Amino acid sequence: MKYEYIVCFDDVLRQEYGLAKEFFYNLLREPIRQATGLNIGSCPTFRHYEHNLKPTFSLERFLSFFNSPWPANYHEIPPRAQAYLLENLRPKTLIVSYEMPPWLEKFCVAENIDFIDIRISPLRFARDLYICLKSNNVNFMKKFQKKEVLQEEFLLEASLMTAYGRYKPQPSLEDNALIYVGQTAKDASLVDAKGAFISIEHIDTKQSFHDQNIYYLPHPYAKDHAKKEFETLKTLCKRISFLDENIYNLLCFSGSLEFIAISSSVLQEAPYFGKKGTFLHGPICPLSGKNRYIQLHAQTIMQPIFWHNLLTPSAPKPKLKKLPLLQPNMLRQLHNAWWGYARFVSEFRYIDKEAFWLSGGNTLKQEIDSLSQRIAP
Repeated sequence: MKYEYIVCFDDVLRQEYGLAKEFFYNLLREPIRQATGLNIGSCPTFRHYEHNLKPTFSLERFLSFFNSPWPANYHEIPPRAQAYLLENLRPKTLIVSYEMPPWLEKFCVAENIDFIDIRISPLRFARDLYICLKSNNVNFMKKFQKKEVLQEEFLLEASLMTAYGRYKPQPSLEDNALIYVGQTAKDASLVDAKGAFISIEHIDTKQSFHDQNIYYLPHPYAKDHAKKEFETLKTLCKRISFLDENIYNLLCFSGSLEFIAISSSVLQEAPYFGKKGTFLHGPICPLSGKNRYIQLHAQTIMQPIFWHNLLTPSAPKPKLKKLPLLQPNMLRQLHNAWWGYARFVSEFRYIDKEAFWLSGGNTLKQEIDSLSQRIAP
């Protein structure tokens, strides 16, 4: 099919992660324009930017059909909302979605509307992130497979991390330890078919770890939820310990470990490090089976030639197939000329903050706090 419109649409009921969604649409906008001549627009949640639905579409009107929070509508949405969306889609439209919710996938399949779902791969241990793609268009999936990253590459990337991890002090764990991996409270992978969040209380754990000595590894962003989940696990397990350790230190551990979780992506990473991972529910981004996502290099989706071959193979090829592979900031470093660029790329970087705390910032803070308490009177 020759598409005339590309619409960016995702879980518009969920307010979180709006910037992350728009980041990927911005990343794809120019490569797709150069390949097809089409402007993909923005998701309607970004109200000041053009979307490619009909001019009659109103996000406020669409949201008025809902009377419950996003989890309750994650798998199914009201028929009136579906009808309104359908009547505001133009013919020959392709939907591009970042972390497409199940209801939107079902809608596209039912109405025979082609979609491409984009996600960050759950395998995050490599030198850079991978991208996962899925579509209801069989030809798209075949073309994705031609660019698919080989399993051998993932194994080699894991071996690099393992080599580095073994060079560091090893975690104080016995062989065959069982580690329960926590998640954030509002993780979309925890939403069941009825629109309720799955928690450890809802799962029969007797066969899993009731009689075992286990460790609880909290999600670094879970905070209060992690404390609550740990207290719940204490009522379900005979012996449980709180574990303060980096997940990749554990994956690189020289001994045998088993990981268990409701739906954490860590369980998909574990086998590449020779560790076992057991799902109590299932992954949100499956990498095998009928409904699997296909993993590509991140740089692939930034190439105009990729979108040309996918969407307009019979049209003239784009003038530039892809950006040249240059070492990042090579000239800036050689010339030592950064101007405002240094602050732009360094500000709000989580890795720099972590480096500060780990390299002595925590100790410095404790000493300052102690000094402040002594001199406060």
